[in-house]
Parts: sequence; C-alpha cells; structure tokens
Amino acid sequence: MEKIKEILSKLTLKHYIGIAVVGIGVYFLTGILFSSSSKGIELIPRNTVAVGVVSVGDMIDKADIQDLLKLDLDIIEDLLDNYEDLKEDAEDQSDLAASILEDPENIGIDINQDVFVYGVIHDIKEEAYICVSGGVDDEDRLLEILEEIEDNMPNDDYEDSYSSNESHFDISEEDGYNILLMYNKNSYKNSRYDDVETYYGDITAFAWDNDKFLFITNPEAWEKKGINKLEDEVERLFNLKSKEKLTSINSFDDFYDNKTDLCAWASAEGMDEDLLDDIVDELDDETGFDLEVEDLTECSASLYYNFGDGNVSVKAALYASDGVQELIEEKTNISTSEFSYELTMKFDDSGDNTIHVILRSLL
Repeated sequence: MEKIKEILSKLTLKHYIGIAVVGIGVYFLTGILFSSSSKGIELIPRNTVAVGVVSVGDMIDKADIQDLLKLDLDIIEDLLDNYEDLKEDAEDQSDLAASILEDPENIGIDINQDVFVYGVIHDIKEEAYICVSGGVDDEDRLLEILEEIEDNMPNDDYEDSYSSNESHFDISEEDGYNILLMYNKNSYKNSRYDDVETYYGDITAFAWDNDKFLFITNPEAWEKKGINKLEDEVERLFNLKSKEKLTSINSFDDFYDNKTDLCAWASAEGMDEDLLDDIVDELDDETGFDLEVEDLTECSASLYYNFGDGNVSVKAALYASDGVQELIEEKTNISTSEFSYELTMKFDDSGDNTIHVILRSLL
C-alpha cells in the first residue's frame, strides 16, 4: 500500500491530465446503451497488483442524463447555453473540436464498455506502471483525432546557454497496433564539471488497435532507458497469452463476475516471486510477522460500489490465506477466512437518509 501511495505521489500534472482525459471523456461522452464488459480486459497482465473497474454505461444509464437535461432548472439552461456557445467558438478555431462537440460519441473509443485502471510492478524502485484500458470502436477515427492534435501541438522547445527542452509527441505504427509516445527531454549544462545532464520526464504512451486502447505511464522513469522499457511493456501487453492475463487468476474472475458500477480488486498472486520475497522480508523486519510468499499470494481484497434506485451500497472484503488466518487468530483470537464490511445508504421518499451497516466474518 505504501508503494502504491509513493507511485501516485510522483505522478505529475501531465500524468493526471492524461488519465483524466481518458476517464472524463469516457464518462461524460457516453449514450444510453452499454455493454457489460470491455476488450480492455485483454490488456491486463497477470502480474497486476490492483485494478479498478468503472462500468461507465451502467452508471450513465442509471443517472438518466437525458431526463436531467430536460429539467426546467436555471443551471441546466446555463449549461446548455454554454455548450452551444462552445460549439460556435470551436467552429471558428478547429474543425476537429467542432466535430467532437457536434457528435461527442464519435471519438474512436467505445465509450459504452468497462474502463480498467490498474498498476503493474516489475521493479519497485524503477519500473512500476499506471495503466488505463478500454474498448475501441473506430481505430481510424482515433488516429485522425490524434494526428490533428499532433499537427496543432504548440512548440514549447527552447535552448539557451544553460538549458534546453524538447517535447516529443510521436505517432507510429507497430506490428498489430498504433502507438503515441510522449515525453519531455530536459538538458542542463553543468559549467563546474563541463558536461550536460539530461533528464526525461512525463514518459507516457497511448496505444490502440481495432478494438482496445491502452494508456500507460511510469512516473518513476527519468532516464532514456525508461522510454525503451515503456515501449517494451506496451508490446508485451498487446501480445499477452491467455495464461499471462489477469483473467487466468480465479479470484479476479470471481470478482469480475460480481462487478458493480464501480469496484476494485487487489492481490499479490501474479507478482514476481523475487519481488514477493523482498516484501515478505521487509514485513518480517518491520512488524515481526513471519509469513511465507504463499501466505501473500493466496490473499485478495475487493471493494464494490453500486448505485441503485434510491440507495448506494458499498461492500469491502478481505479473503485471507491460511497463514494470514493463523496470524489473525494469534493476534486477535478471531478465527476467520473472510472479513466483510457492507454499507447501504437509502434515500426514501420522505427525504430521510438511513444508513445500514453490516460487519461480517465467516468463521
């Protein structure tokens, strides 16, 4: 958990903007129809440590956006007026922006499929990726949009006697998929040692084929080799065999079979054994917990949010391995294989909110 927090703390504004563009665009530019799965699941590798699932279509369908827009409210009228003004301004400045605003569903991304946000760790210190994947319904349209963005990218490059900056935004065709590679190259002249120090930042890629897309970044990559490693990881994810996919892990399949509007899953089962050895040793040193690698790989956790008709429900569960069960019993005198927490907030017709909480452990 601390490692995930550390990774997230190193995400720059550009990383968050990239993730937000994918997430917000998928969330708000969808229609009424939806599907219950996504091709993006095929890009999630077995060594994923955590994954979040957003069932975009389900959530939008429940929100009744079309009905909301028909409400006789000042804020709705203001939003619609501003939207029309935005469309008129876009027509004068960008054909691309105008076409997207006119038909927001036609962006190449299948905005009715599930979206996945997940973390993949190869090396705790150097190679940990944050990924977003989902479905594509028009790869040519997606390419058209990205190429026009590339043509209209502002030139922020500069060079003076002390430093220089180069921004890269390059689209290329690989074997079986297209990839947009983005990064900044910053160089600083060190007069004391008469040399040049070069750093690479915001290393990010967006790749896609005819039915799925991948957004991927490594916030801890600062050297040129980070670019090559990122490209290698994209190639790996687009060529995963069945046994290398997260769907080969039973606990994930069980979780996804019961997915809700917004849910998350975590497990160490697919992680590299050497990496797990280091984690077990660190746990032993810091807490005195004597666990085996198998004690971690056999554990999993899940979190479910569901938006119902007049209620919101939340369920969290931890499924413990035999070794962890023994540790829990030793420390707390509780014998259990599952800890569950369920909360339902009901909003009835009277306007009174009621909260129901269920704490459960299976003995």
